[in-house]
Amino acid sequence: MRYQVAYYFMITDPVKFINAVQFSSFKYTVEDFKNYVSPIVDQAVSQVLNLVSLNEVYANLHKVTDAVTASLRSFLEEVGVHLITCRIVRLEPEDETMRRVVQFMALGLDVNTAIRARLAEIMAQRSDPAATNMMLGVPYYPIYILPTAGMPSGLQQLIVPPTQQRQQQQQGGSSQSSDFEISGG
Repeated sequence: MRYQVAYYFMITDPVKFINAVQFSSFKYTVEDFKNYVSPIVDQAVSQVLNLVSLNEVYANLHKVTDAVTASLRSFLEEVGVHLITCRIVRLEPEDETMRRVVQFMALGLDVNTAIRARLAEIMAQRSDPAATNMMLGVPYYPIYILPTAGMPSGLQQLIVPPTQQRQQQQQGGSSQSSDFEISGG
């Protein structure tokens, strides 16, 4: 999961902070502090996400925020920092396909329809004519092509369109294909 956490803090005990937190340079920046705190945030988010399903995460985002706040607050108090507030701004799957499926589910689609919608979206980006059928959940049969291998000859003649029958009659016979036959609508 990819997430973004916003937190505001205030250093309450500078001596404790300087003794507890060692950075690589002589000055302390917010960016360095963010890098120092990020493993604690990662651990807190991971602990909560491992306990709940993906649907429950979005329904109970405030609980995830509360758990991260509690974990971060207890850690920061040990190093002389007071956590004013903490909030999860964004929480989403790293995988683009999973992210889109979750977005479709948030719109009210069930899981199967959301997955079909994402697959249809990918197929449409590739200009696949079966994309609409994927979204609707119905099989796709290309027009004018039907498998006829092993069919009786009478049935093969039934599926040949009238225009092709006229062409065959003008040529003086009816030729039949062994694998595929051209058919109409």
